[in-house]
Amino acid sequence: MKSGLRGFTWSIIVLLVFGVAGGAFAERTVVVEQGFGTLNEAVDGDTTASGERVDLNTVYVLASGGTYLLNGSIENRFPLTIVAEDGATVRPKLIPGVPTGGSSSRAFRARADITLRGLYITNEDELGALKTRIIRISADNVRAVIDDCHLDKDGQSGFRLDNDGNRIFITNSIISNIGKVSSPNNGRGIDDRGNDIDTLVISNTTIYNLTSTVLRDGGGGIINYFDFNHNTVVNTGMQAIEIGEVVEAHVTNNIFINGVYFGTGPQGGSEITEGYHILVYELNADLVAEGVTQTVNIRHNNFYTDPAVIATWPDYVNESISEGDVRPLFNEVAQAAVDASGKGDTNISEAVAFVNGAPSPVAHLEAWYAGQPGGIPIATSVETALPFDNSSAPFDFAYSGGESATHSTGGQPLGSLIWHNMEIADSDRGLDDKMLPGDGDGDGDSDGGDITLTPAAGSGEWTLDLDETVGDQEVREKSVKAGDEVIIEMINNESISPALGGAFTFTYDATKVTPNASAISGIASPLGAPSIGDGTISFTLAGLSGVAVTDGHVGQIGFTVGEGFDADTEITLTKAEIGDDTTYANVASEPGASVVLRAAAANISEATPDLDGDGVVGFPDFIKFAQAFGSKTDDDKFNAGADLDSNGAVEFRDFVLFAQNYGKNIEDVVLPSSKIVGPGLSSASGLTLIPGFGQPGLVTLTVRVTDAVNVSGYSLTVQYDASTLAWVGAEGLAPSKFADQDEVALQVADGPGQVVLSDITGSAVQGDGDLVQLQFQVLDQVRAGRVEIVSALVSDPSGNVSELLGAHVAEIRMMPEIYVLGDNYPNPFNPETVVPFAIPEKGDVRVAVYNLLGQEIAVLASGRLEAGFHRVTWNGNDAAGNAMSTGIYFVRMVANGFTDVNKVMLLK
Repeated sequence: MKSGLRGFTWSIIVLLVFGVAGGAFAERTVVVEQGFGTLNEAVDGDTTASGERVDLNTVYVLASGGTYLLNGSIENRFPLTIVAEDGATVRPKLIPGVPTGGSSSRAFRARADITLRGLYITNEDELGALKTRIIRISADNVRAVIDDCHLDKDGQSGFRLDNDGNRIFITNSIISNIGKVSSPNNGRGIDDRGNDIDTLVISNTTIYNLTSTVLRDGGGGIINYFDFNHNTVVNTGMQAIEIGEVVEAHVTNNIFINGVYFGTGPQGGSEITEGYHILVYELNADLVAEGVTQTVNIRHNNFYTDPAVIATWPDYVNESISEGDVRPLFNEVAQAAVDASGKGDTNISEAVAFVNGAPSPVAHLEAWYAGQPGGIPIATSVETALPFDNSSAPFDFAYSGGESATHSTGGQPLGSLIWHNMEIADSDRGLDDKMLPGDGDGDGDSDGGDITLTPAAGSGEWTLDLDETVGDQEVREKSVKAGDEVIIEMINNESISPALGGAFTFTYDATKVTPNASAISGIASPLGAPSIGDGTISFTLAGLSGVAVTDGHVGQIGFTVGEGFDADTEITLTKAEIGDDTTYANVASEPGASVVLRAAAANISEATPDLDGDGVVGFPDFIKFAQAFGSKTDDDKFNAGADLDSNGAVEFRDFVLFAQNYGKNIEDVVLPSSKIVGPGLSSASGLTLIPGFGQPGLVTLTVRVTDAVNVSGYSLTVQYDASTLAWVGAEGLAPSKFADQDEVALQVADGPGQVVLSDITGSAVQGDGDLVQLQFQVLDQVRAGRVEIVSALVSDPSGNVSELLGAHVAEIRMMPEIYVLGDNYPNPFNPETVVPFAIPEKGDVRVAVYNLLGQEIAVLASGRLEAGFHRVTWNGNDAAGNAMSTGIYFVRMVANGFTDVNKVMLLK
């Protein structure tokens, strides 16, 4: 009877627990006062005592017209939303601040989703210095939404994309004054660095005064979906948009004024290159073989170049133009698409009289070409170049009259409609569907339409993790091969504990993976066998009593990778229910969270720097080499083709060989038969570490090579004490052959407390020269942080690699600028408390404890101390070791004329 009753009771519990729908999340707002570092403090400090974010659904609200000086970059590893207050009449200004004795940093570095609305963001710091990359996105699959913002003044790019699979939406905004007129190749609105982009939408936006291009495709990357609609573009130097390899692209209803004002494309040497307005590249052979087709839609645009601009071009520029006095608008692929569409005549060319537009850069061009050496334009520094004329700003790009005023696909004006107080009513493509997770075709599923699958965050109630450690390790994608078994952990983010169990449904591609029922487990046992359909599996975890949920871990499921697995696949949690043992309610949701399994790169059987097999060692090959750098034969990312010295590891010597063959045709490539590390030109060179200080809390180490003879590359293995220092990054001080200014080409984290930095210099270093600056955050101000260069390799132009011998060690610590007696902690205390203090110079210091009568009862520090941060401990006893009673006491510090007193409370 008891057995039957228990079974009957459980069936009722299942109905109660798994039959009720759940609720939604509320938005939390934090109002941030203007000032120096206030926004950094609001974002960075918005955590619980355990270090977790207070609420991931938080919006930081800034005051209309407020000035927010940034104390370093705002770097987020969590969803971040910053907006102007409702009804703002002037955009809040975000400006890089300069701390005392330090330097400024770029505005944003996003490692998770970011939304910015109604803001003015500049990379010109408060002292007028120009930083690079206003918004740098440094993680896969980030969703960035920039709406009603003005991104202004940067030395390199408005956006820099370091990773794959990102989705960027820029609407109703302004991007202006990007690049240095003296060296224009770097003036890019968006620089994708050859990384794959899932979605890039730019709509109703004004872009002006870019020394190079709106979009620079670094080579090797693919854009899944590109949409450029109703934008006003004025003054781009070398090309309007380099879309590159793209599956679907739309360029419609735009105005391009002076889209190639130099009359030439980007240069790095003596060859004059075509400066097209729109460049599109063909899909690669692998995609074509898979049946992927390319869609390119370029129509209803106005492309116009001011005759005054053309008049500045020297004869050697005009002579290179094949058709009249204006370059062809499109490269061959783009032109073929326009011709095939039959819409070529909808692209017009007419002057537009803006109410107050950005002037044509005539004076800038005249000075530029006057400063060019010889009879060819070379993109080197021309110090005589003049800046853009912004004297009449703020600009107004409204206009009336002419064909452009009614020429859009819906009869509206071309260009951004912000200036006409209109909303876009004629786009044949919606934006909301492109913001859904899934395959990029707008339906939010995974039907194969995506070229780059990206893990979906979903609704937020649940998260999937591919790391078998309990709790979210944030592993959303993994390289696998046929036969591998992967475990997917299901993590509940609603803090429901204790729980009775749950019910779950996953979808997957049955041709690529197979669910493993024996790997299903969790806080409760599986109830019966799972239900497996065509690409779906459903199962229930159920118990008779509540179980504590630790770190959100509710359960896990396994999948086995099928034979012949050679393309990425997505596994999605479509339904999830959890039984709350406190309320006896079921919390149900449709999470939409997913993970992606990627096909591990097939090892190339023969070493070759031509890693993409196109016959030329170019930048796409460098991207593939960088992906394999630091790997060994047993690593998933190992690529035998990149192991150029065939020693089983892709390391610095391979990088040197790759650089030596960069730019060559494959038939001209010669590789050594064995690894060579021996005496080179710089065998007698030395290494020096020079400490310095940056922003508050940051220290730097400049790595300087001494007595160098033609050092053309370096590889440094840096070890540091992770208990006192946190790695921030490295700034390249020697110009790189492969990376942008201030960048190091290859950075590989090699376990906790160790990083490997490698680069090939653009020109050889002679004598004494700085290679790289290491940046650390100080975690412990009292203890010295130890940094050691455990391996230092340099190469010469012949490819010889030398190891710089000797000890390269530095101990670094923060130095205070003023005398400080800090608050003791804890306070109140029992049995002991810590008293921190700081002295900016070496000297006599006395720290003592007094009672309410002013009697000295204990001396905590007395004598001559070194400059720095210090701390002492009081155990609640007097000088004789007698325990003091509960009460108020005073800690007094005296040093070099400085005196301060703090109150402490002892509780027994």
